[in-house]
This record gives sequence, C-alpha cells and structure tokens, in this order.
Amino acid sequence: DKIKGEMYFCFAEHDRVPRSWFTDIPAMLDKHGVKNRLEVYPDARHACCFPERQVYDAYVAERSWGHVFNLFHDQLQH
Repeated sequence: DKIKGEMYFCFAEHDRVPRSWFTDIPAMLDKHGVKNRLEVYPDARHACCFPERQVYDAYVAERSWGHVFNLFHDQLQH
C-alpha cells in the first residue's frame, strides 16, 4: 500500500516462482490501486531474457526489456 510507481513483472511459463504469483501479485497490487502489468510468456524458461543463457529467447527478451525501458522512460521523465 506504499507503492507509488507503476510495476511491471515478466515471468517465463517455466519459471522458478510459484504459479500462484501470476494471479496473486496483480490482485494484491490492484487491491491497493497500484498500476501494474504482469506478463507470462508461454513456453519460455527462467532467465530467457539474457543472451548468455542457453534458454535465451530473443522475442521474449526484446518484448520484456522494451516494456522495462518504456516504463523507466515514462516514470523517470517526470
């Protein structure tokens, strides 16, 4: 309830977090009026956004990093 900024979460379908997070995190943030976006990329694996990893997925990396950088731009220019 103290979060003032917008939150973005990106998970791989085969990630190392409890699957309940995919619904619990947005529900908790929505409850407190925190603007948020959570994406789960089908068939992706944990750490797929880093090119030095064997599970690298260029599509997921470009899309998710694009959201991160856009969020930083939008939130930090004020």
